[in-house]
Order: sequence, then structure tokens, then C-alpha cells
Amino acid sequence: MQLTNFSFLDSRNHFLSAKSFHKVAMQRLSTGTRLERSGSDAGALSQSMRNMFEMMGDRSFITNLQNTRSFLHSQEAGLNTALETYNRMEEITIRATDPTLSQSDRSDYNDEFKVLTEQLTEIMESEFNGRKLFNDSLI
Repeated sequence: MQLTNFSFLDSRNHFLSAKSFHKVAMQRLSTGTRLERSGSDAGALSQSMRNMFEMMGDRSFITNLQNTRSFLHSQEAGLNTALETYNRMEEITIRATDPTLSQSDRSDYNDEFKVLTEQLTEIMESEFNGRKLFNDSLI
């Protein structure tokens, strides 16, 4: 014969399981988390995964924007250099039309003009991560 109080043991088990459920609920309330494991709430898990994928997409979008910004800064620097080169070419052209210049001075201006033309070609053929900064229509 076994000397146990079955109703006491049964009520004790119910009390302990209710206490553990209460502890879990209080922990969720205090931390603000709904998920401790994947089986706790399927809806919350779905929402959590959706938020995680949105954040990954946002990070990719931000990275793409930063890369585009760097590309545009490189283009801007190239265009500023081209503008300075064109301004110098214009100045050389105007100076070369001076009737008092000697042939050697005109030859020097012509040599500098050729160097500037080569510099413009290099600017227009420059690349950023293997992609051309400028297309052929600008040339």
C-alpha cells in the first residue's frame, strides 16, 4: 500500500505549471519580447521574419545608395577636371591667335593643347569599379 495523497500531488503539479506559465508571461511583459522560441507564437514569428527581411532589404538599399553616391562624386570630379581642361584649352587658343607671337611660342601652345586633349581622353575613358564614368555620347 502506498501512502500518498493523490489529490495533493495533482493540485501541486497544477500549481507549479500555472506558476511557470505566469513566470513566462511576466518575463515576456518585462522584456517586451513575444518570442523566446519559434513555437511560442507563429504570428509573432512571421512578423519578426518579415521585419528581419525588411531590414536586410533596407541595408541593401542603403549600400546601393552609398555606391551610387560614390559613383556620382567620381563623375563630378571628372567633370570638374574636364571643365578646367577646357578652360585652359580656350585660354591657349586665344593666346595662340596673338599676331605678335613667334612660331616657337605657337608650337609650344600647340604641344600643350595636344597634352590637354590627351588628358580629356583619359578623363572620358576613366572607370569606377570596372564601369565607365562617362558614355560615348559625352565625347
